[in-house]
Amino acid sequence: MEKIDQRILHSNIINTFILGIIWGFLELIENKFLMSNNIFTKGLIISLVTFFILIFSKKIIVYKGSLLIMAAIALMIIFAARGYFFSIMLAVFAQAFIAEIIFSFFKFRLASTIIVSTLIFLYTFIHGLVCQGSLLGSYVVYQYQHLFSTLTGISISKEKYLIVLLFFGFITLIVGVAVGWLGFILVKEFDKNKVKGKFKKFVY
Repeated sequence: MEKIDQRILHSNIINTFILGIIWGFLELIENKFLMSNNIFTKGLIISLVTFFILIFSKKIIVYKGSLLIMAAIALMIIFAARGYFFSIMLAVFAQAFIAEIIFSFFKFRLASTIIVSTLIFLYTFIHGLVCQGSLLGSYVVYQYQHLFSTLTGISISKEKYLIVLLFFGFITLIVGVAVGWLGFILVKEFDKNKVKGKFKKFVY
């Protein structure tokens, strides 16, 4: 029994480091290669990648607080490569905290997975507005208004910018729900095909 527990502990430690390092490098790649002139699309892609990292990681490393430790490891990678960035630190920990709390209380179910996905997408959307500036006259306002006009063919004044934000917030909500549903199905297949077991066997 003690030997089995040691193997599980060893597996959890290694898996946590591996997945944390992967997350950190993916954050670096995303911020380097994703277009900064489309903050909305960039936020969706970052949310998508982060969500799948978190849900698959939570199925591989199941102890409490695992996602927060992964976030700390990811941030060490980011700090070593890019230096201190408060907005990135805040985003990574917030996303990990959202997933950790919800899965700790509600376990891995369809509803909880959709909630995690939706909150991560909405958080990233709001985070981009707060950290990059969303006051009238800012470049972010111009980006969203231009994208809104491109998608809808409707020109809208800066004074009605709230309508633009609600429009993209609603899109973010729909995408979050859809991705959460897809993520639940994929993770169930992940368990069914015993990929998790093969992964653990690899690191023992």
